[in-house]
Amino acid sequence: MDNDKYLNKLTLFQKVSIIILSIAIIIALLKVFDENGNFLSPDFLLDYNNIQFTHIENTLKIVAEKWKTTDVNGDGKINCIDAALLFYIYYPDKYYVRIIANENPDNDFYHLFNAVLINGFWWEIEPQTYAYEESSYWMKDVWGNLYDYSLNYDVTDYFLDYISKFFP
Repeated sequence: MDNDKYLNKLTLFQKVSIIILSIAIIIALLKVFDENGNFLSPDFLLDYNNIQFTHIENTLKIVAEKWKTTDVNGDGKINCIDAALLFYIYYPDKYYVRIIANENPDNDFYHLFNAVLINGFWWEIEPQTYAYEESSYWMKDVWGNLYDYSLNYDVTDYFLDYISKFFP
């Protein structure tokens, strides 16, 4: 009888161990950290055949053409605000795109850009990339250590009313 209890406990222990190990593996696969401990979504989750990549590239081309001559918010400046708003305006599926702000007072990094939903993850896009002929449009690639993803916040709703006034 004692052997049965031992085997039942061992089986329960094994089950719990398998569950914990499985969760740890899933977390390890879904979370990748850079050398500074910053979270990066793993590239293996990116399916470059996903239609969102076509939308990103086409939208970046439009932004590059229009950005330097379009003051979307009417502030007399052409800057990241205009690029992010143009990207949002011309992105074909609003469900998959957001306008994101990032403010880092530690290094004076204040920036507006976009995020696109790809395979269940939000990926940050630098909308000025094609205008400046950068080799990558990922925020982390363009801005390096100046960019801290943990300081991102969604400002899409704030700008929606504003965008509709200029582009009804």
